[in-house]
Amino acid sequence: YGSRAGGVVAVWSMISGKMVREYPIQARRISIAEFTGDDRRLVIVAGDTLHLYDVATGDEVAALTPAIGRIRYASASHDGTTVVTITDGGVVDVWRPAAR
Repeated sequence: YGSRAGGVVAVWSMISGKMVREYPIQARRISIAEFTGDDRRLVIVAGDTLHLYDVATGDEVAALTPAIGRIRYASASHDGTTVVTITDGGVVDVWRPAAR
């Protein structure tokens, strides 16, 4: 993954060297970007919000913002159905975002 000016996260193929998809992000700072274990979802923490994307369609599945603090750590289950976040204040949230 790579972040560039304009609020976009770009995913590139390691095999072809070509860009596969761009994900629009409305934040200047991206602190976390990782795929779920099954490579079907992409987790991006940008600013105060965790974004969960469907890799095949590029659609945003969920946008999650904790009530207290900024997200400092995020991890998704293998299939992306559960996401855990920890904020700078030590608050642990367990999210189970529904598909949109």
